[in-house]
Parts: sequence; C-alpha cells; structure tokens
Amino acid sequence: MNFIRLLFSITCVILLSCKGKPIAKLNLDGLKPKDSIKYFKIFNTGTENLIIENFTTSCECTELGLTKNQVIKSNDSLLVRVLVSKVQDTDNTVFITIKTNSNPRLLSFHFLP
Repeated sequence: MNFIRLLFSITCVILLSCKGKPIAKLNLDGLKPKDSIKYFKIFNTGTENLIIENFTTSCECTELGLTKNQVIKSNDSLLVRVLVSKVQDTDNTVFITIKTNSNPRLLSFHFLP
C-alpha cells in the first residue's frame, strides 16, 4: 500500500511554479479500495482561476462529479465525487485524465475501485 501511495505522490501531486498561473494539486486520499463513496480533491494554489477544460475516464463505468469549463478560483479547491459501477477492464484499474488551463495541462492518475 505504501508503494501505491508513493506512486500517487510522484505521479499525481502536481505543483507548478509559474507566477500568475493556476497551480494544480491533487489529493487522492478518498480513492481507497472498497470505499463506498470515492472522491478526490483538486486544489488551485495559484493566483489565477483554474479551469477544467475537459476530462476522460478509462471506461463508461466511471462517472465524475465534474463539468466542462468548471472554474476553481485562486486558493480554492473542488471536491470531486467518483461513482464507479461495474468495472469492465480485466485488471479493474480506473484511469482518469483531466485537462486544465494549468501547465502541464493534463492531470492524470489511476486507482483500483
């Protein structure tokens, strides 16, 4: 489990240091296996609005509580609910990619439901 947490820390906690830009950071503590309610949090620690331009999931079995063009104001956060129905992939891994106006533009991670 520590290896998975370390992998999430390396690949999913994204800090950007461009002054005047949105800075995105993910907290994936709410994506623990076997939790009935799953969620993750997107933080904007930058000085400009962070805009969720688009998002995808690896299968139709996953629904995110996000909308396109959703705005996260400076120094604010958004709690995103994740609803996973029957996973169709054989290894049960769910992949999520979120496109934002930050740099890099893609936030990508995976978890086991």
